[in-house]
Amino acid sequence: MRTIDVCENPSGAGCLKQYYEANNINDYKIIFVWQILTIGDIKYNRMDFLKNEFQFEPDHNWKEELLNNIDNNTKIRIWSSKASSSDYLLLPYLCNILKDKFDNISVVYSTDYNKDAWSINFLSYREIEPILKYEKSLTKDEINSFSSEWEKLVESNSELRILENGKIVNKSYSDYDKLILNELKELGRCKYAVLLGNLLGRNAINEIEDSIYYYLVDRLISQNKIKIVEHGDSDLHNIIEVVNEK
Repeated sequence: MRTIDVCENPSGAGCLKQYYEANNINDYKIIFVWQILTIGDIKYNRMDFLKNEFQFEPDHNWKEELLNNIDNNTKIRIWSSKASSSDYLLLPYLCNILKDKFDNISVVYSTDYNKDAWSINFLSYREIEPILKYEKSLTKDEINSFSSEWEKLVESNSELRILENGKIVNKSYSDYDKLILNELKELGRCKYAVLLGNLLGRNAINEIEDSIYYYLVDRLISQNKIKIVEHGDSDLHNIIEVVNEK
């Protein structure tokens, strides 16, 4: 039986590709679904949101590629996580797409292998073999349950979806304004990169990608709550500080 590995972004796909090549396995299929599912509209204009806010345009039609490659001799293996919001969301998202089309689906949670391995993106290809021992086949009821979870998230269509204590929680951008502003107040005037590094380094918002922090900080700049006091040779080198409230 052929396995199609589906992961959240190109880094994970690269790790899997390296694993297969190192083990001289030629018959494999890897698809990455880079949708940044933690943020923005997931109900009406998803691709418009990604294009307008992240200048993101997919270089391949992953959904068509996935559906065109499934048959009775295929298994889909989803690489997920119980710590990373984006990796976790891939599971209910795909179950919702596949529930009426295909049910030979399994999941591997990177955190079952190592609680600190919050995404396949941070694994070595040498760790793929041991992590596969944690692969779990999904029952039809489990597939439907994950699909229902996604449908509820779509109906809520919140600004952010963050994994907290094992569950996805709907959030607003403004929920994190105080956290970011307090961090910058403590740092004082500094480079944009320093603020991002501090937020990422202490995992200020449970295991989210750096692009989300960029978005939230840029939003505060556009609202004149953070100001650029000196422009560097890139955004990361801009000097920023909190705007004093009067």
